[in-house]
Amino acid sequence: MAATITVVCPECSNEIQAPADFAGKKVRCKGCGHVFKATPAPPRGAVARAPAGKPVSAKAPPVAPIMPEDDDEDANPYKVTTTKGSSRCPECANEMESEDAVICLHCGYNTITRERLALRKVHDTTALDRFIWLLPGAACAASVLLLIVFDLLYCLLMRPAKDGSWIYTFFSWSGTKMWVCIGTVFIMFLAGRFAVIRLLFHPNPPEVERH
Repeated sequence: MAATITVVCPECSNEIQAPADFAGKKVRCKGCGHVFKATPAPPRGAVARAPAGKPVSAKAPPVAPIMPEDDDEDANPYKVTTTKGSSRCPECANEMESEDAVICLHCGYNTITRERLALRKVHDTTALDRFIWLLPGAACAASVLLLIVFDLLYCLLMRPAKDGSWIYTFFSWSGTKMWVCIGTVFIMFLAGRFAVIRLLFHPNPPEVERH
């Protein structure tokens, strides 16, 4: 059997039997509706003594049930248990990426300049997009190597011949070799420049905006 305590209502003097864990809590008397703090009454003797001129009543007052009353001091109506310390955007109130973030990824608001940047929706860059973007640069780099090999073989193997045709004689002439090498060097310069820009300085393809 659960332990109980005897509580006396200060308004109507009703003795109330309440569970022991109600001690110190606010309760409401069902008899008169008065709210008070439950304090255990001192134990009574076997024989009650009444004031002079008043008979002793052998019948105890009726026991009225009680209900616990919420203590306003212990109430927590909002049930706040944890708080998150991350900062929020002052423009759209969405959570920032981090506490040190300057630009909101949701609305584009800059917390330093207090300006809202225009956001763009772009397609995701795939591996195929990167391959297609880098392919011309790789082809130009390969063409530079091929032209170097061509110039070396052309200058070393193309020798003048006395009994050769006029075409062979023309291309084996030293002056023709010089101008052919100058032309290939110019082509190598343009192809190498494009390969360096595409492969080293701009290896990522441009973003494609979604409509």
